[in-house]
Amino acid sequence: MPLNKSPLAYGDCTKVLDRALVSEKGIKVTFPTHREAKAFQYRAMQARRNDRITNATIYPKGEPMHAKSAYDYLCVSVRENIIIIEKVAERDFDIEEM
Repeated sequence: MPLNKSPLAYGDCTKVLDRALVSEKGIKVTFPTHREAKAFQYRAMQARRNDRITNATIYPKGEPMHAKSAYDYLCVSVRENIIIIEKVAERDFDIEEM
């Protein structure tokens, strides 16, 4: 079944994504099952997509937020039954030059 395209269907997702935006590095959300966590991940991605579409109509071309979302700075991943939402700029990497 395809995901609902109405922004009204994703209030729970935007609430969680907003919480991640105000956190220092990100948040974790635990679900009863992996399947429910994965479903939330898909819905969070659709909420981000909806936000981009909305911003394309709100902001004129040339504006920094035209067709962009504040949620674009977040990485939403699933590990078992846990959703991990990290701020991309706050990630730590172990980088070595070759």
